[in-house]
Amino acid sequence: MTTSDTSLLSLLQTIYRWRKPILQLTLAATLLAAAISFFQPNYYKAFNKFVPVNIGQVMPGVVFGGGGSAPYGTTDDLDRLQNIAGSGELASYLIARFQLYKHYGIDSTGTRAAYDVAQKFSKNYTVTKDEYGGLEVAFESTDPQLSADVANEAVAQIARIDRDLATSNLKAIAATLERTMNSSSTMLDSLSREINKINRRYKYPSIALRRELLVQASPGMTPDAQLGLLQKASKISQDSLAAITENLYVAGIYDSRRSDLNGRIIGDNGAYTHIKAALESDVSTIKVIEHAVKPQIKSRPVRSLIIIGSAMAALILSVLGILLFEQYKTINWQAVFSSSAPSH
Repeated sequence: MTTSDTSLLSLLQTIYRWRKPILQLTLAATLLAAAISFFQPNYYKAFNKFVPVNIGQVMPGVVFGGGGSAPYGTTDDLDRLQNIAGSGELASYLIARFQLYKHYGIDSTGTRAAYDVAQKFSKNYTVTKDEYGGLEVAFESTDPQLSADVANEAVAQIARIDRDLATSNLKAIAATLERTMNSSSTMLDSLSREINKINRRYKYPSIALRRELLVQASPGMTPDAQLGLLQKASKISQDSLAAITENLYVAGIYDSRRSDLNGRIIGDNGAYTHIKAALESDVSTIKVIEHAVKPQIKSRPVRSLIIIGSAMAALILSVLGILLFEQYKTINWQAVFSSSAPSH
């Protein structure tokens, strides 16, 4: 018989001699694990799956049928959504929305309250990518309906935040257009008042006829000819020809400016209307593939695994403990420590 065989036989003999204490420890640990696992609450996991939509789909040209790029997003879009899903902003919103301080039994006025509720939330809330280019948002709770509600609301809020990011430039453009149109309208009103003032003072004819007179009353015509043309349009012989011509020219310029402003306002209003309609549309930057539903089966604890694992751990640790005890029980530990002490 070899040395290794002897050692193995000796090991088995030691375990056999201590079999009863080993079995007793293992049984005690198993019963304790069973009791502990029995009192642990059941947790239920609900999950929601979605994929990113190309961010260009919310632009006005695409919303109104102007064509666009591919309907689904890229890995960059997926990364952006994952960052939003794991953000503190979203966590704070969900904690407040579902009163998770109360759900977790945490006093919201405590100094550690925000930290403790965030830790509890992060243990039960997960965001993972799948191999098909989608995201899964899951939430675990002792209340199965709450699990589904939080998972669904999380995805809805992710879509809102992402859409706000996607349309932030559109909102800025809309605000600029609105300011420009207001400024143009103010200028238009001012020009109209000036034109009306000139019209009331000189009793000029219609805008169309006034423009025709401006063309006809060229510098090549004699003053008498110019006055004759103007007198045909209205009775203004009491005014000087110079004043009439000057104010007629000014009114024409004002009218030209007013026409340009009208065209600009119409163009700006068209762009503003398209942008506002795109902002108010329900086009989303995500596509939900699977909505979270109330789970019927608990996700944890898996009591059988806890009990079996505890039994195996107790068995292994008790055997190791017995072997160590048998290996070193003959050593005079007092003498060992005495000899290692420094001499004076």
